[in-house]
Amino acid sequence: MEDPIVQEIRDWFDELFLWSKNEISSKSRQLFTILGIEWFAEIHARNRKNGFVTSQIILQDLVKLSFVVYSNLDKLPLQKKVILPQENGSYKFIVTSLPHSLLRGGSATDLAQEATNVIFLVSTGDDMHAKIANKIGLKWISWEVNILWWAWIDIDHEQKTLNIRDDSGSYGSCSNQFVERMLEDYKNQWYTITINMTHQREFFTSKD
Repeated sequence: MEDPIVQEIRDWFDELFLWSKNEISSKSRQLFTILGIEWFAEIHARNRKNGFVTSQIILQDLVKLSFVVYSNLDKLPLQKKVILPQENGSYKFIVTSLPHSLLRGGSATDLAQEATNVIFLVSTGDDMHAKIANKIGLKWISWEVNILWWAWIDIDHEQKTLNIRDDSGSYGSCSNQFVERMLEDYKNQWYTITINMTHQREFFTSKD
């Protein structure tokens, strides 16, 4: 017999994809918390409030997040994890989820034992996004599904600064807010985080 939470999740995604309001219902908010993506629901709601109701790109983010949720119904809520080099420098990074271990490429990946219900912001210090994906076990076929986005990050641990810039390609998502969420722990450690990605557009500002 199907777990009732599955139908609730279906209903929630119907609401998130199809709703016309820019407010989050209390029941949906509870479910967002159970799923571990209440932060994205807030992004989506504020996106609609600011008039971007036809944004295909933010819906693409939602499709990918929903895929991660449905793939992890028995392991909710979703978690997040940031893996960045300890050395100062400029690095490429990706934000991704991981497919089932049987679908990961290679057996020597550093993330071989990591769970599928984790959204990662990860840099391996490599000079290409493809090398990062390969090193953490992502096959080419899983890129479209599992990689949310990618960009550059400048790291200075002594000065406690993280500068995110020059996204690769015109993905144009709401990833300004996404990366703020991913780097929340660094912000709590008093790091200054700046985001200036080439093709990004802000869906809303802190004043909204």
